[in-house]
Amino acid sequence: MHVFVVEVPRTNYVSGHMTLPGLSKIRVGKECVPYYTAEDDRTRIPVPGVSIGDLSVESIRWAIAEHRRKFDVHEGRWVDPQEFLAQGRLVKRYLVDGEVLPHYDIPLSTLILFGKQAALSAHVPFLETIVITDGGEIRLHKNVVDCVQALCASQASRIPSQCPTIARSCIQELLINAYIHRCYRTPAPIEVRITASALEISNPGELLGGLHPDNLIHCVPVYRNLSLADGARFIGLCDKIGRGIDTVYESALSGGFDIPVFESGNNLFTGRVRLQRSIEFREFVRKRAQSLSNLDEILVLRFLWSRHEASLMEISWVLQRSHAATRRILEGQMKKYQVERCDHDLSFHLTASVRRDIETISQSDQMDMNLWGE
Repeated sequence: MHVFVVEVPRTNYVSGHMTLPGLSKIRVGKECVPYYTAEDDRTRIPVPGVSIGDLSVESIRWAIAEHRRKFDVHEGRWVDPQEFLAQGRLVKRYLVDGEVLPHYDIPLSTLILFGKQAALSAHVPFLETIVITDGGEIRLHKNVVDCVQALCASQASRIPSQCPTIARSCIQELLINAYIHRCYRTPAPIEVRITASALEISNPGELLGGLHPDNLIHCVPVYRNLSLADGARFIGLCDKIGRGIDTVYESALSGGFDIPVFESGNNLFTGRVRLQRSIEFREFVRKRAQSLSNLDEILVLRFLWSRHEASLMEISWVLQRSHAATRRILEGQMKKYQVERCDHDLSFHLTASVRRDIETISQSDQMDMNLWGE
């Protein structure tokens, strides 16, 4: 008996095979559907005059530790920072005729991730993060890795310490999203605003073609800076394609917060999480998590919890789905006795048992057996 085995190693990169227009596809059933698209990527271009010495070894070593933690890599791997960068396709190694030691091309994405302050000032002087609070503002002229460490790497970092009720995963996703998707042709900073009512993170560059704040949950991702996204994912700063926005929604809703708000216009993109929250809804999601099958259900329940009733059109807008798809979702929730039609049959509201369960969830661990049906 002869056996032929082909092993295809799993990668941590975004990019793969793309068509000339920048369209990548993935097999779903019997057809290939768009996985993501990518525009002309400025961050993949090597920066003239920049060398390995212009990158922070401390930043790279922190990235190595994050990669090990995220992907459960053996401690003995990635001892050499240059080898780590080469393996992650963060630098391009080449030899010059007659020389033994390798040279490296440093793309803009790698400089943005790991660059020393002098190199950043010379080549990306507008790479600045401004954090604005009631107590004043701070300005960080640092690479992305150093900014992440300072702003959200732990619960004691600046943003989580100012917004302790928001999950750190939600904060980090919003911040990384701003760095990855910002326009690096626009000389403007990233701004983080923390007020008594909201956390707001803005970056230069509107959403790209085909994207709109009302279709972000179910859209085909479009990358302005695919090389930078590759690098951030290899480090472990962000998750797989298309999961970033879902993480923000899921983290916010499971924390009892209102539905996150996204805005795009005037060459600016903003993500906002309101700090006012419902402790009852947070406890409800935590204790009923096994009965809540997906993000759609939680979105419907949170939307109807905050108001007496809502029309099919309003719920469709919140779910970012068609009326037909929304109707199917609501029909499923009606079968589970989560929602019901109003008397006039034009709108929907929570069933009395679900509303009562949310209201009293903190007082009792006993589940109403009639709540979800059989």
